[in-house]
Parts: sequence; structure tokens; C-alpha cells
Amino acid sequence: MSRLTRWVLVLSLLAVWWLPAPPARADTSPLIDVVIDRFTPLIPREGGTLRIGGRLVNGSPATLNDVTVRLHLSSVRITDGAQIDEVLGSAFDSPWSDNEDYILDWSSVEVADQLEAGSQESFSFEIPLRDLPFGQPGTYVVSIEAQSARDGVEGRAGLTRTFLPWFPTTTAEVPVIRLAWMWPLSDQPARTADGTLLDDRTPTAISPGGRLHQLVTIGSEYPGALTWVIDPALLQTAVQISDGYRVVHDGQVMVGDRAPQAATWLDMLRRAVASSTSRAIAYAAIDADAVRRADMPNDVVRSVTIAEPIASAALGEPVRGGFYWAPAGFIDRSTANLLASSGTSVIIRSTTEGASATASANGVASVGTPSGNLDVIEGDPRLAQTLAMPQRTSSEILLARQRFLAETALLAQNAGGPVTIVAAPPDIRWSPSRRFISPLLRATAEAPWMEPTTLESLLGGPRVASGLPAYGTPERRSELPPEYLLKVRRAQDRLGRLASVLEDPGAVIPPFSLALLRAESSAWRTDLSTGEALLRSIGMGLTTQANLVRVLSSGTVTFSGDAGRVPVTIANDGDQQVTVGLTLIATPTTRLVAETVQGIVIEPGRKVSLDVNARVIGGEPLDVRVQLLTPSGERYGSAGTISVVSTAYARVASWVVLAAFAALAVFVLVGVVQRVRRARQETRGLSE
Repeated sequence: MSRLTRWVLVLSLLAVWWLPAPPARADTSPLIDVVIDRFTPLIPREGGTLRIGGRLVNGSPATLNDVTVRLHLSSVRITDGAQIDEVLGSAFDSPWSDNEDYILDWSSVEVADQLEAGSQESFSFEIPLRDLPFGQPGTYVVSIEAQSARDGVEGRAGLTRTFLPWFPTTTAEVPVIRLAWMWPLSDQPARTADGTLLDDRTPTAISPGGRLHQLVTIGSEYPGALTWVIDPALLQTAVQISDGYRVVHDGQVMVGDRAPQAATWLDMLRRAVASSTSRAIAYAAIDADAVRRADMPNDVVRSVTIAEPIASAALGEPVRGGFYWAPAGFIDRSTANLLASSGTSVIIRSTTEGASATASANGVASVGTPSGNLDVIEGDPRLAQTLAMPQRTSSEILLARQRFLAETALLAQNAGGPVTIVAAPPDIRWSPSRRFISPLLRATAEAPWMEPTTLESLLGGPRVASGLPAYGTPERRSELPPEYLLKVRRAQDRLGRLASVLEDPGAVIPPFSLALLRAESSAWRTDLSTGEALLRSIGMGLTTQANLVRVLSSGTVTFSGDAGRVPVTIANDGDQQVTVGLTLIATPTTRLVAETVQGIVIEPGRKVSLDVNARVIGGEPLDVRVQLLTPSGERYGSAGTISVVSTAYARVASWVVLAAFAALAVFVLVGVVQRVRRARQETRGLSE
């Protein structure tokens, strides 16, 4: 190391030693959790009182002194959805807006001289609405800030932000948006071909306190404010439960005990649907993108076409179908083309936010496809995101509620003319809290910036040209996996073979066919193990049906020559006539030549015996499978096994041995004769 390098190193170390240590990183976590338990009224009006109440919870390990809570109001209304995101995404110790003049320190309340670790104290504000500092109608930000003193320093210890839509009745003209609620009823269709439920999920959901019971109860209270969007597979299951059902518990099939609850739920739904708009979506909410990609487009079309009659039969009145609810609001363009060719409309996620919609927006658009225009119901993405917000606590419910009101108020504020917005949750198996969703439905009818509308009104209005939301790698990865759907296709092939041998396939095939559609449900995207269990149960049921027609032959068949007849007996233990074929398959195949017999008709409960002509090559015993065939020549069911032996080769072998022995005897005799002659000649020579 050179002298210069050594001096540079020494000076650098001295500089580091003399530099002051960097300040410790400030803790950006709030010391106090600000919990809002009350925010009334739902729709603020002049002359009323704004009441906000909640709790301050000390989540720090230390005692906090001089705890107060402050109410801040924004003096300027929010103008776009990005500002809502900024409000919700801002850290508690930073302002949501760079302009601090927007924030008014409106009121403060002393909460506690000391707030010990883990303890909480209540707070409340009551403000006459006429005193609010808002100018124009619109959406404003409300901030609840907790302050405390720690180590002699006062500062912000916690913060929660929410929204307050302000549309006083004295406003000359309140802008109004039409809001169309899509109210989905669907569940995991875990029902086998024989009707056994793989779990208690659906019976629990339709019982009092369950998810589906709550959705029907709430929806029936607002008959004109929503459109029922119903999965016919769910209705089928509910009808079956009401008639008595079996369910798997801990691996054992048991008799279910919720039939009365299912009957009550169906009665509630029938009354609710009678006074509202309803539509049936594709059967079992099939994963159309994955199924089409697996080369089963007919299943997609069939799931849509059978929805209407199944739903109508279950509800006892006509229910229109022709709808598909795209999982999470996304659909592949090729799938959209397939649905357009079958005249199906699709509920998707809008490609644009409602706040930027044109004045002619109607909530329904037209997407051009090679098969014609496809009607798409465009759910607003921001409302969908809000409907999926956490609703575990009173505070989360209030914050989600206020955001929904703020989003809709902002849409009205920015609407340049009549606009229809669609509120559709991102998950068709939606589970909202009653305390969250009931106020929103009430607000839809009462808020001065909203009025309810229905799907029928949407479809009766004009269309605007639109596109489809981008369908990329994340959306494809969320589909049912190809290897899973390959198992579905194999089960369908087995079902087709079963149908081909039956005199009356309609008496057996439909339950299996519908069960396979249920196995293609989008529900298994997030619960593939249950889908696999459903497929296994279908496979076992198909095996049981196929084995009703079986080969009884076994043992050993001996041919007296190289050819003969193989006696075969086939039993039909089923309850209808079957037509099958028969072939013999040897191992190895080159040692057997046999005829294939077709058109074997067997009455139910009867047996048929026949002889199959065959020829065996070789003398060793030959293992032969007696295989049933479909009328088209495909293998059907399990094969019987026999052994075939030919005695012809044993006789041939005996003659070969005898001939060889005779040849050997002749050879020996010739040798003996030659020796005798040779000996005589030698004796004759000596005598001479």
C-alpha cells in the first residue's frame, strides 16, 4: 500500500468518527387506534345534527398523557377518484393533500389526562349541519385525529379519515345518477350426481344467520332497488335439500337435517323475486374461459341455455336467462365471441371508471365480436372495490359505507347528464355484512344524488361501443388448471360411452352431465380440492353404472386344435336394456386372432351367453381379456380374464418327437447293419 493511500484511509476513518450519528428513524406507526363506531345521519340534511362517536385505543406499550381528539374537515370538495385513493392511502402522520389550507381544525375534545397501555376511552362530536363550512354540494374529507403528550412532547398519535357527502336540500338542483344493483345468489355447487352434498356449506348458508339467507332477507326489503342474479345450480340444490338430502360429514354419508330451513328460504326467495327483476346466470357459474380453453365450448353454451328452464322450474315462475357473470369481472375475447354466438349477455368490470363516463352512459355497452355484438353490463370498478372492503368490525363497516356514499356522490357530482352506474360485487359468492349493505340500499332510494334502477331499464336503453377489460397472465393463472379440466374431459368420455350402450340414456345420463357442469364451476378456482372431490365422486358413480354390465367368464378354455370357440357370458344387472360388443385381447396380441362381435342385446336383469371364434398361435397357455365394446367399438367397462390353451401344438410336438425317435432308430439300425457287414467282410478276408 502506498503512503498516499494510507493517508487517505486514515483521514476517511477520522471523518467517519467525527461525523454525528444519523438521527434514529422515527416510528411511523400510530400510538393510538382511532375507532369510529357511530357516524350519523346516513344522508346529511340541513337542520339535522352530525354525530360522530368512537374510541381511542392505546396500542402502544407506554402510558400516554393529555390525550385529546380533534375533528378536521376539508374546506374543498374532492373532485376525482384519485383523491379518494390519496385520502385512504396517506400515512397517518402525513396530510392527504399538499395544500394544508384545505384542512379546517373544526373541533376538539379532551379525552383523558392519562391513557394507559391497552386501555381505551370514548369520544363524540355533535355538530349542527347548518354550521358545516361546506360551500358546493359534493364529497368532503372528515379526519379524526388523536393527540397526546409523551416524554413532554405533544403530537399526533393516531388518525382515521373518512368521507361526508354533502347535498343539502336547499341546493337549486341536485345531480342524480341511476344506480343498478346486481344482487348475486350463488354458492359452491358441491353436489354429486346422486345428489349427495360433499359438505354442509349450502345448507348452512340458506339457514337463518347464513350468507344466502341474509342476502335474500335484505334484498326482499328493497324490492325495487335491485336485480336478482341467480345461479340455477343453487336453486336445484335448495329444492333437493328441502325434499330431504344426504351430506358427507367426516367422511361418512349422513342424512341432513336442514330441509325445513331450505323450504323456508325458497319461499322467501319466490316472494322476493315475484316483486322484482331477476335473471338466471350460466349454470353453476361455469368457468367459461378455462372450459373454452380446454376445448369444451359446448359446455359453456349448454350452461347458459339450461339456466332458464332450471331456474323457472325451481321458482315456479318464468325467469329469463341468457346471462354470464364473468369471474372477477374479466373475460377472454375468444370466450366473449363464443358467448356472443349464443346470444348471451355478460356482466363484466367496466373498462372506464364511472366518474369519467360520458353523459350518454347507460351501464350497458356493446362489444363487437366476429359473431356479432355482445351486450355487456359494466360494473363500476371503484364501487366493486368498495363492496369488497373489510367488514369485520363496526369501524370497518362505517368506513366502507362512507366510502361507497362518497364514490356515488362523486359520480353524481361529475356527471354531465343522465348516467347509469352498475353496482356489482367482484365475487359472485359475495358475503356482505347486513350493517354495511342495508344502509347502502336505503341510501340508494333516499340520497338526493341517487335513484334505483333495474337491469331491464338498462337493457331497454341505448348502447355505447366499448371494449373488454384486459385479460392477461394474472387472469389466465386464476382459471381452473388445464390438468384438472383434462380429468373432466375424460369423465365426459366415459359418460358418452355409458350413454351409447343404454336403450334410454335420458334416464341415467342427465344427473351425471349436470354434475360434470358443476365440476367446471368457477367456485373451484379458489377451492380446487373440493372440485377434485366432486370429480372423484362422479368417477366412482360412472364406474358403478358401467359395472352393471359385466363379463362373467373366467378360468381356462382348451382348444382341441389351433382354433376353437371361447364361451362368454355377459350379465346386465341394470334396469334397462343395453347393446354392447365384445372382443378378445391377448397378451401378447400376436398370439391370438379372434372375431369381434357387435350388436349383443341384453335385457335388464338377464344374462347372455355366446361363443367367440378364435385361433391361437403357440402351445403355451395364453392370457386373454374379454373386453366389452360400445356400438362404435370403444372399450367399455372392466374386462374379464380367461386363459386359452391349444392342444394342437402338443400333438404336433409328440409327432415331431416320434419322428425324431424313428429317425434315430433307423440311423442306429443302419449303423449296426453296416458294422455287421464290415465284420463279415473282415472275417471272409482272413479265411482266404
